[in-house]
Amino acid sequence: MGLALDESEDTKDLLLNNNGIDILLDRDMQRYIDTGAPVTVNYQETPYGAGFFIENGSRC
Repeated sequence: MGLALDESEDTKDLLLNNNGIDILLDRDMQRYIDTGAPVTVNYQETPYGAGFFIENGSRC
């Protein structure tokens, strides 16, 4: 999984709204969302760098 800022909407994108925030997902990502497990996106700063961390709630 990955995260990127994009200003253009593609016809293949899936538009979700969560707490007033619009989220565009590539339709290929829908299989990760439809698992029933929550998806959490957090921003983290560590001694190794900073960035977004995506957790889909699945257990391996």
